[in-house]
Amino acid sequence: MSFRVTELQMLLSFAGRNKNGKKTELQAKALELLKKGQLTVSIQNKIRELYKARYTMSASGIDSPPDLRQHTNRYGEANNSIAPNALPSAMNAKSMPTPLVNQPRGYNVTNPSALNPGEYYGSMPRGLGLDYSSTGAPNVTLTSTKMYAPPPIQYPVLADVKFKPLPFYDVLNELLKPATLIPTAASRFQESTFTFHLTASQANEVAMSLTEKPDGKMEHVKQIQLRFCLLETSCEQEDNFPPSICVKVNSKMCALPNPLPTNKPGLEPKRPSRPVNITHLCRISPTTSNQISVSWASEYGRAYAVAVFLVYKQTSNQLLQKIKSKGIRNSEYTRAMIKEKFTQDPDSEINTTSLKGSLLCPLGKMRIQIP
Repeated sequence: MSFRVTELQMLLSFAGRNKNGKKTELQAKALELLKKGQLTVSIQNKIRELYKARYTMSASGIDSPPDLRQHTNRYGEANNSIAPNALPSAMNAKSMPTPLVNQPRGYNVTNPSALNPGEYYGSMPRGLGLDYSSTGAPNVTLTSTKMYAPPPIQYPVLADVKFKPLPFYDVLNELLKPATLIPTAASRFQESTFTFHLTASQANEVAMSLTEKPDGKMEHVKQIQLRFCLLETSCEQEDNFPPSICVKVNSKMCALPNPLPTNKPGLEPKRPSRPVNITHLCRISPTTSNQISVSWASEYGRAYAVAVFLVYKQTSNQLLQKIKSKGIRNSEYTRAMIKEKFTQDPDSEINTTSLKGSLLCPLGKMRIQIP
């Protein structure tokens, strides 16, 4: 019996018994009420009322779930004819000693075999959620109310995402298909490793594309480019770095774009959306592999993808030729587009302002044809 002292006193007071004494004494008096012939309908209703008053809020986590078998007495504790699973777990001899104080006359704990299961359970109060079998023994079914953590989100290994094309780069090959940064542990900070290879022709193209820039520095025109984005398949994704990201290429630290400063407290600075050139960190050889190690801070419900591309970096002259190849638009169309951009539209992607400028070349004093 798992009633508290106050509940035992309320039960004994309702039955007209003495409610003074220790808890073991009160339990013995309450168990005496369960003897056949003394358990009236009113006492049964009172037991149900105390039971419901205590355990109706157990599902909300206030009290632990009750063991319904605790409302039985100890008549069948040593009876070998009763199935072990039909006995209350909290009322056996191991978990709770038998009180020996103020026990009624004829109450024999050591020899309860005089009662069969039908007589024993026939004196039990009905309606406590017990299913009684044909022999009178209750079939108890307990439901666990443990709270479990939500299952981890399952992400695909290969991310079906498309990166937004970059105007200054032409994609030649896909060295590492978009892969998901999958969390592998319960901690916030995660780490994943990816491997890609160069073919003989790709390694030769990268090695032969080394040119000198106007400032005297050497740079590969064909580059190995690393890109990150959100794991979102609804549209083309622009570059987006995970929080607290750190990248190593062949065990060498890779420099990432510097985070943009922010004035909002508690907000992690965001890195600008741009790809990362890792050509100088890669092994330009078809016989050896390249390894990329990425560590980041995971966010629940938000995943990222990583990919490696072989790209061709275009010069300004090449971009200008592409613009010219599209043809010249009508001047009226250009004026209408400018007027449309100047309208006050809060949803517009460009915030325009008025700016006056001259179309004359400051040196030749001729009209500028190319901005």
